[in-house]
Amino acid sequence: MRSWLVKAQVAGAAILLLTGVGLLLAPRLFRQPAAEPIPSKSRLLPDVGGRITRVVCSVNSARRAALRNADLVSNIVNSLPPRAKIVLLVNDREAFTVASNPWPDRVTFLELPSDKSFTIWPQDPFLVLRDKPTDQPGSQTHGRILVSRKFARADDRIMARAIAGEIDWPCEEATLDFEGGNLVADDRHVFIGGNTIHRNAVTKQLSEATIVQQFRQQLGLKVIVVGPVPQPIGHIDMMLTPLGNGQLALTDPGWGARLVEQQLAKAPQEVREFERQCEAMYFGDPRIQKLVDQQGKIVRPPEVVGGSARAIEHSREVAPLLDQLAEDLQAQGFEVHRVPSLFSPPRKPRGSDESREGKTHDDDADQNEVQVGYPSLTYNNVLLESVDRQPIVYLPQYGLPVLDDAARQQWRALGFEVHTVKGLAISAMYGGSLRCCVKVLTRE
Repeated sequence: MRSWLVKAQVAGAAILLLTGVGLLLAPRLFRQPAAEPIPSKSRLLPDVGGRITRVVCSVNSARRAALRNADLVSNIVNSLPPRAKIVLLVNDREAFTVASNPWPDRVTFLELPSDKSFTIWPQDPFLVLRDKPTDQPGSQTHGRILVSRKFARADDRIMARAIAGEIDWPCEEATLDFEGGNLVADDRHVFIGGNTIHRNAVTKQLSEATIVQQFRQQLGLKVIVVGPVPQPIGHIDMMLTPLGNGQLALTDPGWGARLVEQQLAKAPQEVREFERQCEAMYFGDPRIQKLVDQQGKIVRPPEVVGGSARAIEHSREVAPLLDQLAEDLQAQGFEVHRVPSLFSPPRKPRGSDESREGKTHDDDADQNEVQVGYPSLTYNNVLLESVDRQPIVYLPQYGLPVLDDAARQQWRALGFEVHTVKGLAISAMYGGSLRCCVKVLTRE
C-alpha cells in the first residue's frame, strides 16, 4: 500500500504549549436565526459539498512543541484522496524527513519564520471565501482569505498571509474577530457560536443584531447563532456538523456516556488500555516523562487512567443541553441526526474563552505545572466531501473501540462512505480534533 510518511527528530527543547476547551453548563442553547443575507461578492466555503482538492495542515517538530503531530499529519495525508494537494506549514523544516513519498507533487512544505511559534490548528485564524462565479461562459470561482481582526493565540495569525502568498490569493483583514472552529457552514447557512457574537458586540460597542448583520455581509450566508454565552462547548465544530440539504449532525454525549459505561462493566480492560495509551504516548515517546515550556512551566503526562468515569458523569450533565439544542434546531426546520461523543470535565480557562490555546488549571494544581486532562472524544469534528453524489466523511479515531465503532456505524447509517483517520487521541487531550487540524482551501 502506498503511504506518505514524515518523520520528526526528537529532542527535549523549549516547547509551545497547546491546551483544550472545556464544557460550561448554561440554560439555553439556541437563538432565532437572523434575516436573509445581504448580497455579497463572496461566500464562505461550506463544510460540505464537492470534492476536496486542496487543504493546509501545520506540523510541529519535537524540538519546538510538546504536541508532536508528524505521525498524525502522515495519517491525514494518507487518509485523504491522492487528488487532494496538501500544504504543510512548518517553522523548523530541518526537523523533518520525508521517509516515503509516492506523490511528489502532492505535498508542499511552506516555511514560516523560525522565530515564530504556531499551533497545529490552522482552522482558527482565518476563513476561506469563494467569489461568486459570473454568468460569463468559462468563468471560474476564485478564492480569498479573510483573516480575523484580532487573533492572539501564539503566532497563528501569520499562517493566513503565508498561505495566500503560496497559492496567489487575496488576503483581507476582517472587521470582526472570530475563530474558525466557532463557525461551520453549509451552502445556505453559517452557524456561529454565541461567544463570537457577544465578544464582537462588547469589543465594538454594538448590538448583537448589528454584529450578526456584519457577519452576514462579510460571509454572504444566513447566520444562525448557537448560544448561549458562555457556550456549553468552546468551539461549535466540536458538536455540530452541517450535512447539506437542511440536515445536521449533532453530538450526543448521553449516548456516548451510556456506551462507555456499559463497556466499563463488560470489558473494563479495553477502557483502561485506552487511558494508559493516552498517558504513555502523550509526548510521542513513553520514555519522556516531562518537558519545560517557554515560560518555564513543567509539563508532565496527564493522569488519564480512571478519567473515563468522570467523563461519563460530565457527559450526562451536559447531555440535556444538547438534547434541547436538537429540539430547537428541529423547530427551525432542520433534520437533526445524533452522533455519540464523550466530553471531558471542564477546566478553568486562563486566557481566551474560545481559544484552544487558553491555558487551563485545576484549583489545587501546582501553578508551576501545566495541566492537560482526559480527551474530548467527538465525531462531529470531521471533513466532508461528495464524489459522484456519494457523501464521504473523514472520521477521527481515538483508540477507544466502543466509541470509534459506534461512530463509524452511525455515519454509515446516515449514508456516508467512512474513511477513518487514526491517532487523534493526543490532539483531543488539547481540545482539538480532525477539522481543527485540516483547513480546506478548495473544493471542486
